[in-house]
Amino acid sequence: MLRNKPLLLLSLLLFSLAAFSQDTYLIGRITGEANQDIQLVYNKIPFMRKPLELRTKTDSTGKFFLNFPLDKPAAIDFVHGGKSITLILAPQDSVYMRIYKEGEDYAYEFSGRGYEESYLNYLNYRNFDKEVIKTFNQTLTTSDPASYEKQVKEWMKTFREVQGKNLKTLKAGSDLKKLAGKMELVKEANYYLIYINYYRSQATGQYIPAESFRKFVSQPELFKIDHTPNPEYQNFLLLHLTNMGPEPQENTCKGIVSFLEFTDSVYAHKSKAELLGRILWEGMDNNCFKEIKDWYESYLNWTPYPDYAQALRSKAATLSSLSPGDEAPDFEFVDKDGNTHTLAELRGKVIYLDFWATWCGPCIQSMKLSGPLKEKFKDNPNVAFVYISTDQNQAKWQGHYITNNGEPNMWHLGNSAYAASSAYRITTIPRYVIIDKNGKIVDPNAPRPYSPEIEQILIREAAKPYVKPNE
Repeated sequence: MLRNKPLLLLSLLLFSLAAFSQDTYLIGRITGEANQDIQLVYNKIPFMRKPLELRTKTDSTGKFFLNFPLDKPAAIDFVHGGKSITLILAPQDSVYMRIYKEGEDYAYEFSGRGYEESYLNYLNYRNFDKEVIKTFNQTLTTSDPASYEKQVKEWMKTFREVQGKNLKTLKAGSDLKKLAGKMELVKEANYYLIYINYYRSQATGQYIPAESFRKFVSQPELFKIDHTPNPEYQNFLLLHLTNMGPEPQENTCKGIVSFLEFTDSVYAHKSKAELLGRILWEGMDNNCFKEIKDWYESYLNWTPYPDYAQALRSKAATLSSLSPGDEAPDFEFVDKDGNTHTLAELRGKVIYLDFWATWCGPCIQSMKLSGPLKEKFKDNPNVAFVYISTDQNQAKWQGHYITNNGEPNMWHLGNSAYAASSAYRITTIPRYVIIDKNGKIVDPNAPRPYSPEIEQILIREAAKPYVKPNE
């Protein structure tokens, strides 16, 4: 009992602080770790990909104190000692964390106002997910649908038992129990969506998911849930939209509109606002503002997130796009051996530029489907295929089988990542750009390599003369 007394006193202090402030408070102690870095990372507007960061250090006794404003519930990563744990916090929450070493890992205890969901998520991870993760990839990549479904049912049986014990440990009230039941449904749906996503990315043609998987992830109860801060639910939204939404279209702007229509018809209110904001942002980045303008204006009128609306307004106000005839932005890229390259090296050739990443299933699938196109131009010296990786983990790209498959122009953004991505407005991949022999943009949002019209576009541009500088 004496050990928990400081926990109680600090919790009471936090309640008192919260009563006079709109800020969220996070106070804690890491046993035996003085003067250690603490970092909070928060994606306030996820589609902007500019997370907010707040840093502090523990004092001489391992204590830390952080307060910060929140205008809505959020998932916030708490980072320390090379470890990270996700907290679900809301405005005026006041949470105390006790952190200590347990073997080679850290253990966490929580108290205060608004601590319950974060603590439940941690206990579920420690007592269930941590063990499943050890064999998950092997199960995913080696199981047929029937075997995988059987394993999922076994996992979920164990998870329900574990979560039930964790809820008793927390002396959970009805609200937390109800939320836990919803997230249990989401968790099982995610297992099936991850399977669909993996095998869809491996398929060379159309992938049709197992009917039982499709039925489970399409049940109406899933779309009555609207708990946007929870990472498990966020994963569900993105996995479901990507894998159960519209098929990619040859015309990118039509594809963007089809995703807007699908999202508007399927998801709950806040979930819809999250996803539509992302899709509108991507539409602007893909030079589709004209096609999505009505959707954009409607979104501004009803979204519950004023910060999302303001971000989209700012983007629309300053929107500029590459147009045919513009000079193609050029940067220094790197190959797998660390050598630098520029697009100017290929002046005199038509460049078919492919922005991709090793984690992007549609990118990998498109590369596989590009074989016939590359075969038709393999002996044409006037056409070059260039692949630019947008991977944040450059080492992973260097070791990937596609990077090492013999393509002559397999490059990485390198130190030009921000500038090149901004110049070409790369927020969704795969993305294709055609550049003519003279370094001018032919199409800033070109058809995919399996599109019927792409061959004739490359033939037409390859037949045009190259005007050398000073001629």
